[in-house]
Amino acid sequence: MRRLLAVSRVIDAVNGQIGRKVAWLIFVAVIIAAGNAVIRKIFNWSSNSLLELQWMLFGAVFLMCASWTLQVKEHIRIDIVNSMLPRRVRQWIELLGHIFFLMPFALLIVYHSVPFFLRSYAIDEQSLSAGGLAQWP
Repeated sequence: MRRLLAVSRVIDAVNGQIGRKVAWLIFVAVIIAAGNAVIRKIFNWSSNSLLELQWMLFGAVFLMCASWTLQVKEHIRIDIVNSMLPRRVRQWIELLGHIFFLMPFALLIVYHSVPFFLRSYAIDEQSLSAGGLAQWP
């Protein structure tokens, strides 16, 4: 049991480090969005690459900060209902929700997305937009 707790502490520490570092990508995405808007208004020029980069940064933040968000209990829940329930019931809801909804859904997404990733990587897929970014990274 001590080994499992030690492994759990290491995983939590790694999740925390990744989450705190990757969360800064939100700031980068905001700067890119604001810069793109200003450039579009002032110079009447827009870049599809910048728009796609915003989406890629958002996806990276979402995927890489999800475990940290769960760890610090900042994920979305219905607080009105949740706050009325006893602590023990809330803990059971969290546990069962993770076991029966989160984990199967995450595994299903990974299972079905790997073939798409491998195909995009193999053919060096590019954006359909002019001036867009590569789709496989």
